[in-house]
Amino acid sequence: MSTFAKTEPSEECPQWCEYTFCTEAELPRDRMHRSEIIEVAGIARTRHLDSNTGQVVRSAEPVMMNLLASSYLEERRTWVVIATDECALEISIETAIELYAALGEVLSLLERP
Repeated sequence: MSTFAKTEPSEECPQWCEYTFCTEAELPRDRMHRSEIIEVAGIARTRHLDSNTGQVVRSAEPVMMNLLASSYLEERRTWVVIATDECALEISIETAIELYAALGEVLSLLERP
């Protein structure tokens, strides 16, 4: 349990902020607006080099992805974050919109008989 009392945000929160990391209770470098996390369970292809054979081994592994919006206080740009335990990709809203459209195009190709 945190030893800090809940305090007011140090700047006005956007409507999507869940009001968790934007208060004076956080270290200045850690203060950010963050949306609710949306968890997506999925399957991802992984690759690794087999040290015995030198061959590339491909496999399908379960992965938990977290999607959210974030913006550090006093930053004008909001980022869309796609994160796993191993890595995170932070992209602009404009890039997320382009990615959304491109995913739709790729998926429509796969739905054809």
